[in-house]
Amino acid sequence: MTRLGIVGITMPWGKVYLLQPWMRCGWLKRHELVHLRQIQADGPVVFTLRYFWWLALYGYRNNPYEIEAYAAASPPGE
Repeated sequence: MTRLGIVGITMPWGKVYLLQPWMRCGWLKRHELVHLRQIQADGPVVFTLRYFWWLALYGYRNNPYEIEAYAAASPPGE
């Protein structure tokens, strides 16, 4: 994960992985919990297909799943 610049990731099978130094990071936990809810709502196959389709279309930061996760993870006013 470090080589890719990833500090946390949620997998379609419902597991969240965080690098040890980031395990106490509140905003990152909130961000990944949003992805868990997205997976539960859409199902793992649809989530994965949409995630990568949107990633190809919009890039990481403009991916609708990421927009929702970052918005929910940020404290009000940030």
